[in-house]
Amino acid sequence: MKEFWTTFKKHAQGAVDVLSQPTAPFREKWVVKAIEKWCKKEGIDYNTDAFGNVWVNTGALTNLPKLKLLFVAHLDHPGIVIHDLIAPNIMAGDWLGGMPKNLVGQRVKAFSTSTKLILDGEIFEHHEQAVKIRLDNSIALPAFSAALPWGACLWFEGLEGGYTKTDDTWVIRAADDLFLVWTLLEALKAVRPIRGEVGVLFTRSEEKGLIGSYFAATESPLTHKTKVISVDVTEVGEGRPEGVMVRWKDQDGQMDKKFAREIYERIKSRCRAFFQPGSSKGDTDSTAFSKLGFSTAGISITVGNYHNKVRGGVGPEFISEADRRDLLKALGVLMR
Repeated sequence: MKEFWTTFKKHAQGAVDVLSQPTAPFREKWVVKAIEKWCKKEGIDYNTDAFGNVWVNTGALTNLPKLKLLFVAHLDHPGIVIHDLIAPNIMAGDWLGGMPKNLVGQRVKAFSTSTKLILDGEIFEHHEQAVKIRLDNSIALPAFSAALPWGACLWFEGLEGGYTKTDDTWVIRAADDLFLVWTLLEALKAVRPIRGEVGVLFTRSEEKGLIGSYFAATESPLTHKTKVISVDVTEVGEGRPEGVMVRWKDQDGQMDKKFAREIYERIKSRCRAFFQPGSSKGDTDSTAFSKLGFSTAGISITVGNYHNKVRGGVGPEFISEADRRDLLKALGVLMR
């Protein structure tokens, strides 16, 4: 473990570019491009399936029946899919994923699949899922010719690059789940698990109903010999321990408690870890696999301001640096 941690610290910023990418359900292209660029640089193989999910270190997709362990995280964060221009500087769209109750006055950035972060605007109407965005008047909209639909995401003051870090806290525009995508990539680089035996799956459109996960679980050649671990965040809760939560329950209660216990026993001496059912109110990326009979479990760290919800307003998410270190140590054990 000492060797792993030394290796990780040496290369700790290599994949951090994923944190700066705009993303929304069905609009994850820029995160995918950052992952592909990183994989090419590090010499780690990746493949993209027909839905756009990204499989890393698995070898060819035809090799998936040989995979022993699969970590799963998602590429999107709650955001807007823009479907209409209703005036020269007004866009309309749908907010997908859990969201704060009132987004009026929030700054957003709009992006297409071909042009990143080109339109700056502000939400001026919010009714249930529907939002309207008034663009910065300095933008010449006719010059932006990319075809609809576009994506849009919240963009906070001081986080132009997507994140900032103090000594003990990461403040992130979209930690759920980009922070875990970054962490998994860096763990892969440090551990270099056996190709084709231990892999990572990054799924699309989790925030709109685990769509990418269901595609991967039903359309890939994976067999039930593969065990699946979701890697995600959970809301900060009163009295919740610090460190890595090993969870054996999701909304449908179908995770494998025995497998989760095995994970906990492996990591508990290497990092702060605790074993508990997990949330009964939500699903994880492994839920789709659980429902189809795969052996699954989850590991999570806590996030503050979950889905950008702040009491009485909206704000960036944040994650403890100590929790991040614990998660990396846990991954270092599990990937070997």
